[in-house]
Amino acid sequence: MNAPRFSFRPDCVCGLLVLSCLASVGMAETVEVLQDPARIGQQTDPTFDQAWEALVQPEVASDLQVPCPDESEPGDLACDADPGWLDLDAGYDHGFYLGTADGNFKLRMLGLLQTRYYSNWRDIDASVGDRLEAGFVLERASLIFTGNVLNPQLQYWFVLNGERSSGTRFVEEARISYAFSDALLMQIGRLRNPAFLRELDISYTRQLGIDRSYYHSVFSTGVLEGITLTGQTPQFRLIGFLSDGRHSGSVSRTKDFFQDQTDFALTVGGDWKLFGEWAQYGDFASWADEGPALFAGLSMHYEHGETHDVLGVDEDFISWTADLTYENAGFMAFVSTVGRHAQQSRGNVDQTGVMMMSSYQVVPEKFEPYVRYEYVDFDGVINTGALALPVSDSSLNVLSLGINWYFARHACKWTTEVLHSFDPVPFTSANTGLLADQAGRDGQTVLGTQLQLFF
Repeated sequence: MNAPRFSFRPDCVCGLLVLSCLASVGMAETVEVLQDPARIGQQTDPTFDQAWEALVQPEVASDLQVPCPDESEPGDLACDADPGWLDLDAGYDHGFYLGTADGNFKLRMLGLLQTRYYSNWRDIDASVGDRLEAGFVLERASLIFTGNVLNPQLQYWFVLNGERSSGTRFVEEARISYAFSDALLMQIGRLRNPAFLRELDISYTRQLGIDRSYYHSVFSTGVLEGITLTGQTPQFRLIGFLSDGRHSGSVSRTKDFFQDQTDFALTVGGDWKLFGEWAQYGDFASWADEGPALFAGLSMHYEHGETHDVLGVDEDFISWTADLTYENAGFMAFVSTVGRHAQQSRGNVDQTGVMMMSSYQVVPEKFEPYVRYEYVDFDGVINTGALALPVSDSSLNVLSLGINWYFARHACKWTTEVLHSFDPVPFTSANTGLLADQAGRDGQTVLGTQLQLFF
């Protein structure tokens, strides 16, 4: 829903802030806050319309009109427009926004809250840890800012998030984008790798389960710093990403140009839409109003290790992944496979994995049971390079069963799942609730539940 345009002088910014705050309060009382972001622009809320009309009557708006000075500097945005006003739009469309009427400048703000409860049962000695660990966690409290400057083609996106354990605010993603056309996009900055592992390409607000899988924790390249170019046609999407390597944009990594762990890293990926709509590729849910869709993905990630690495582990490695996605009127099936080959001074490593999941909306738009299976072959070590620590069991099998209850699609949903690992878990993945097992022990079970609000 777009609010009416109004005339405004820059020296009346205080008045605009007051109106924006009051309008936001009225907005928060409507169900639109809980609607799916992709559909909100099609909704009309009479409660908000009445509130807006009460706030911005013609006679009030006229009080805000202050003539431009007789002599203004060329290019002064406040006085270039005829008859001397800066026209602004404000409202809600995929987030609360404020922008100029010509569309050249826009700021959109979104918010995300994910609060969880976990119970974890492990076969572990009392001298090592507790058999039962349980408690609440505020997984994410994010502010997302996006929009464009100078023209609609020059865009920005950044995510401020709270660190899970300390609550310290940090920049999770920040990128500048330029759309050369509808088919060609360049992005530069800190961002999730859009080419490697589809779980990572999809936002954590639109996952099937509470969060991404343990399989993802093992093989993902994570948030990177670099530059990417994406080309898309009605049937194909091709992506190239030149970066500083795995997790180079992670909050836990030093990020200056002389502190990365690679000489360079390159990701190349492609997606093929056999049939369906590209919009269906943006999440792991299949909605009742969506027709059949089938997508295939294939990608490769290569890293050339830092020359004379101070860690003493010179490493080159290559990863590849392939996946298939099928959706049709509430049913979804997904399968992904990955391989990683590392050539390093202490010996070669070959790791593989498979992840499969499926769901069906028994009650359309409301109740969605799902199942997920993960298999990882570590080839004797947890990771590669300096983090290639030995594991007591080279294979890992994890089964998850869960349900989603959608109040308003991904904007407000409740997810509950049970995970069981049949093998020792080699390292903690806090976002899944799985904790590192004692060597030689297995049978870990996790119960997790999450309430998400995305607005």
